[in-house]
Amino acid sequence: MTDAPKSSLKGLNHEAVTRLAGALGSDRDETAPWWHSLLEEIRSSADPVAVLNRLESIAQAAADAGGVKSSSTADTDSPGGGGERLRLSTIFETNPICIKALVAVTAASGSIALHLKTSPDDVALLATPGALPPSDPEQALERALASIHGDPVTALRMHKRREYIRIAAADLLGIPDVAEVGASLAALADACLQCASKFATDELDLNDAPTAIIAMGKLGGQELNYASDIDVIFVSNGNEDLARRHAERVIAIIGGSTPAETIFRIDVDLRPEGRAGALTRSIESFKAYWEKWAQTWEFQALLKARPAAGDLDLGGRFVEAAQPFIWPERLDPEAIRSIRAMKARTERELVKKGTSEREVKRGPGGIRDVEFAVQLLQLVHGRADPTLRDRSTLGALEALAVGGYVDTSDASALRNAYKFLRTVEHRLQIRDERQVYALPTNPTELEVLAKTLGIRGRADISAIDIFEKAYRDNGAVVRSIHERLFFRPLLEAFGAASADDGANISEEAADERLAAFGFSDIRRARAGLAELTRGLSRASRLMQQLLPLMLEWLSESPNPDLGLTELRNLVDAVGDQANLVTTFRENPTAAQHLCTVLGTSRVLAGILTREPEALGAYEDEAKGPQAIVKEARSFTSWRSDPAEQFEAIKRFHRREFLRIGTRDIIFGAPVSEIGSELAALGDSVLEVALESAIEEIPGPEMRFAIVAMGSYGGQEMNYSSDLDVIFVFDGGSPERALAVAARLFENFQGVASQGVAFKLDAALRPEGKSGPIARSLDSTQLYYQKWAETWEFQALTKARHGAGDPSLTAALLESIEPLVWPDPFPTERIREIRMMKARMERERIPAGEDAEFHLKLGPGGLTDVEFAVQLTALRNSGRDPELRRGNTLDALAALEAAEVFDRGTATRLREGYEFCTRVRNRLFLIKGRQLDSLPKDPRESAQLAESLGWQESPRSALRTEYKKYTRRARAAFEEVFYSD
Repeated sequence: MTDAPKSSLKGLNHEAVTRLAGALGSDRDETAPWWHSLLEEIRSSADPVAVLNRLESIAQAAADAGGVKSSSTADTDSPGGGGERLRLSTIFETNPICIKALVAVTAASGSIALHLKTSPDDVALLATPGALPPSDPEQALERALASIHGDPVTALRMHKRREYIRIAAADLLGIPDVAEVGASLAALADACLQCASKFATDELDLNDAPTAIIAMGKLGGQELNYASDIDVIFVSNGNEDLARRHAERVIAIIGGSTPAETIFRIDVDLRPEGRAGALTRSIESFKAYWEKWAQTWEFQALLKARPAAGDLDLGGRFVEAAQPFIWPERLDPEAIRSIRAMKARTERELVKKGTSEREVKRGPGGIRDVEFAVQLLQLVHGRADPTLRDRSTLGALEALAVGGYVDTSDASALRNAYKFLRTVEHRLQIRDERQVYALPTNPTELEVLAKTLGIRGRADISAIDIFEKAYRDNGAVVRSIHERLFFRPLLEAFGAASADDGANISEEAADERLAAFGFSDIRRARAGLAELTRGLSRASRLMQQLLPLMLEWLSESPNPDLGLTELRNLVDAVGDQANLVTTFRENPTAAQHLCTVLGTSRVLAGILTREPEALGAYEDEAKGPQAIVKEARSFTSWRSDPAEQFEAIKRFHRREFLRIGTRDIIFGAPVSEIGSELAALGDSVLEVALESAIEEIPGPEMRFAIVAMGSYGGQEMNYSSDLDVIFVFDGGSPERALAVAARLFENFQGVASQGVAFKLDAALRPEGKSGPIARSLDSTQLYYQKWAETWEFQALTKARHGAGDPSLTAALLESIEPLVWPDPFPTERIREIRMMKARMERERIPAGEDAEFHLKLGPGGLTDVEFAVQLTALRNSGRDPELRRGNTLDALAALEAAEVFDRGTATRLREGYEFCTRVRNRLFLIKGRQLDSLPKDPRESAQLAESLGWQESPRSALRTEYKKYTRRARAAFEEVFYSD
C-alpha cells in the first residue's frame, strides 16, 4: 500500500504513512485511486502531520471495532442499531467525498478527531457531508426527537454531538456560508433546549412547560459559534416554584455536571440582577424591573431576545412586553454614551493585556465593532422604523442598507469583513471547542489557521502573510465604521457634503443621530456643520473628509454642543484654515485630544482660540520648576520695553496654563503634579515680572524677595488659586521697595482683568491689609516675634521662597522657624486651632451652595484634611523635623513614614484630599470659575462626572464616590484632629 505515486507522498512522513496503511488494512491494492486521493488530500491539508496521526488513531479504532457501520444505519442516531460493518477503506472507496470531509475535519479539529476515535461509527456521518442539518428550529426539533432512544439525556447528548460534526464537515468543505453555519448551530441548540424542556416537564408530571426559555446573545441572533455558551433567561407562567424547578432541571440536562455530560454550556446571567437575581420571573416582574432598575446594556441585550423553547406562546408575550423598553419614544443620549463607554472600557482592558491587535472579537476592527455599530444604529432609528428590528447582525445590516441608513457599498464591505472575521472565529474555536478569540502567536499554529480558511501560500508569499494582510485589511474596513455609518450621513443630510459619499438619510433621521450622540441644540449643531464645511476651497473639502471622525470624538466628550461651538470659534480664529485642517489630518491623535479639550473646558478652548499656534502641543510629562522659569525668561529676555515684556509674560502664562490643563484632561495627571506645576508657573511669572519691575524702578541697591504662602507656598494650587505672597526687602529705600511691590500689583491686576487666572494677594502679610505692602526683614521678624497670632503661624507652615533673592527668604524663614514649629507645641495653640476649625464649619459655607456636597468646607472635604495634617505635624515636629512640610500630601506621607499615622488613616485622608482636589480642578476647567460644590443641575453634574471618567450613570456615580471618600476622610479627621 505504501507504493503510492511519489507525488502523493511528497512532504509526508513515510513511517506515518506506513502506520496509516496498516491501520486501514494492507490487503488493498496499493494503486487504488482512493488511496492516492487520500494521500493527496492529506498532503494538501491544513495540517498534514496532525491529520496523519489522527487518521491512524481513527482507523485503528475502526479496525478494533470490526469496521464502521454503513451510512444507512449510522445516519440514524439509534445506538447499537443493526447494519453491516464496513472497513474504513471500503467507505473511502465507495464514498470519495468522505475522504475530503474526514481530512478537513481532522486537520481543523482535534476535539472532533478525538470523538471519531472513541466513536468510529460516526465516521459514516461524513459520507454525506453536504446534508447540512436544518437551520429551521422546528425541523431541527423534529430531527432531535426522532433520535431519542433509551436514556433520553444520553441520546440527546449524542444527537447534539453528531449534528455538530455534520455542521462542521459541511462548513469546512465550504458548502454553507458563515451565516448558515451560525443559524444551524442555533437551531440545534434550540432543539436541545426544547427536548430538555420536554424531559423536565415529563419528570415534573406536567402537561405543559411552566416556563418560556428565551434565547439571548448569539443564540437569540441565530449566529452561534462552535464554542459559544448559550445565553438564556427563563420566564415563568406565574407558578414560581414549578417554574424554578423546571428551569433548574433544564439547566442540569443541558449543562451537565461534568464536561463529558455537557450538551451546551448554558449561561443564565443575563437575567435581572444577574447571578443574584431570581432564576425565573413572571412577565409582570420583568416589566417592574425594567421600569425601575434595568441598565442600558440590559435593553441592548434584549435586541436579541427570541422565544427558543418551553412555552413558546408565553415567550412571544415576553418579547412583546419588552418592545416598549427596547424602543422607547425618546432615546436618552446617556444610554448611547453608556453603551459606548462600556465598549471603550473593554478595549482599554485588551490594550493593557497586550492582546488588542490579535483579538478577533473585541479588538479594534473586530467582530464586536460591527455588532456594536449595527446595534447602535438599530437603537437610534429602530424606534421609528420597525424594519430595522432584526435580531441577527447581518440581517440588521441589510435592513439598514435597504432603509437608506447605511450606504449600500459600505454595507457590502462591512458584511464581507464581518463574514471573514466570523469564519476566523469559527476556525479558532472548532480546533479544541474552546472560547478562543485571539490569533495564535506561534507561526505553525497561525499557518494551520490560515490553511483551514482555504488560504495557501505561493512562491512569492506565504499563507501566513496572505492571511495577516486579509486580517488587517478587513479590520481596517471595520474600524472605519463609525465615520461611515454614523457621522458622514449627517453632513449629507444637512447639505454640507455630496450624497454620493454615503447614505442619503433624511434630516429627521440625522436629527435623531445628533440627539442620540449627545447634541442638545440640534438647530445650532446643524448650523455649525454647515458653517464648517461650506465652500469649495481645498480646506472646505478637507474638513468635509475629517469632520465625521471629529464629530465622533466630539460626541465622546462631556459636552458635544460646546465642543462643536468651540471648534467653529477655533476655525474662525485661525487665519490659514488649510494648514489647520492639514494638521488635523496628519496628526489624528492631536485632533482627537483637541476635540476632548473643546468638549470639556471653556477655559482651555478660549486660550486655544487666542493661541491657536499651541495646537498639538499635548504632553504627558511634568515640567520641573527650573525648566519653567528658563522658558519664561526666554519669552521676555529679548524685549526691552516693560509693556512688551509683560505682554510676553501673559502669553507664556496662557500657554503653560493650557499645557497643564490638557495634561489634566487628556492624560489624567495626578493632582499633586497639577498643583506643583501651577506653583512653578507662579514662580516663573513672578520671577520675570519682578526682574522687570526692579529694572524699571531705579533706586538704591536692595535685596527683594517674594515669599510664597497658602496653596501657592504649599505647591498645591488649583486653577483659580491666587498667588498668596509676602514681600520682604533688605537695604535700599522703603520707597523703592514699596514702588516695586505696587508695580507688581498693578501689572497682575491688568493680567487678571484679561482672563488670566493668577492674581496677587498679600493679605497674609503682617498686619494684613492694614500693614505696609512690603516690609524690611527686620520689621517682619519683629512682627512675628511680638504680635503674630496662632492663625498666622499656622499659615507660615506653607511659607517658602517664591521669587527674588532666595537668601533673603531663607534668612526670614530660618529666624521664625522656632516660632512656627515650637517644641513642645503649646496646648493653647491646639485649642485655638480647633476653635478656628469649628468656627469655619459653622460660618463659612456660602449661602446657596450645597453643604452636603461641598468639596472644600463640607465634612471630609479639603479643609478637614488640611487641618488634620497641619495640626498633627505641628504637634509632632519637635521630635521629627521631617514633618515640617508645607505641602499637604508630602506632610501626610511623612506622618505615615514616621508612624504617627497608621496606613489606614493616611490612606483615607489622602484619597479624600485627592478626590476633592481633582473634582474641584475639573469644575473650574469646565465652568471657567471656581465652584466648590458639586453641581445641582443634573446635566452639569453628568458632564462633570463624564469628564472625570464616570460614564455609566455618571451623576449618581460621582455623588456616590463623593460620599464614600468624604465619609472616610471625615472619620479619619475626627480620629486625629481631636485626639489628646
